[in-house]
Amino acid sequence: MTVRNVITSMRAISAVDWADLFESVSLVDEALRDGTDFAQLDFPTRDRYRRAIEELARGSQHTEIEIARSAVREAHRASTLASAIPLSLIAGGRRAFEAALGYRAAMSAWPLESARGRDSRLYRCVAIVAVVMMSWPLLTLAGAGSGAWTLALLAILGLVPAIDAAMAW
Repeated sequence: MTVRNVITSMRAISAVDWADLFESVSLVDEALRDGTDFAQLDFPTRDRYRRAIEELARGSQHTEIEIARSAVREAHRASTLASAIPLSLIAGGRRAFEAALGYRAAMSAWPLESARGRDSRLYRCVAIVAVVMMSWPLLTLAGAGSGAWTLALLAILGLVPAIDAAMAW
């Protein structure tokens, strides 16, 4: 009897559309839907907006709901359309929106921030550390008489682990 109840419960749980359930009770989604076409976006795009709001909330003194409402207000201010989508969360205007919120990225988010074009210095630092890490073994092998083709092959094979190690450093 217990096993049958467990199986029935598991079937009921698997039949639930969790994305729809989450979005129907999410206060952030409600704030983003208010006066916008947010609900007409596809799920991955809506999820991208939610993740951007989570990130901004972690790096500022504002709640996720406050950020969502601010983004909608900003979108309406920047657009004459009544169905303005708050693009300042994921596209143009993000830097200004971050500044208005007092957002400061956590150190662990710096590589991601750099990937968004925030700071190319990080890429240069990673490249320099990776080159330094690879140069010592390659110079040692060159001194031991390894050929140019062998060194080139080892440099190519060692590039990904060196960059990985430089990012971890």
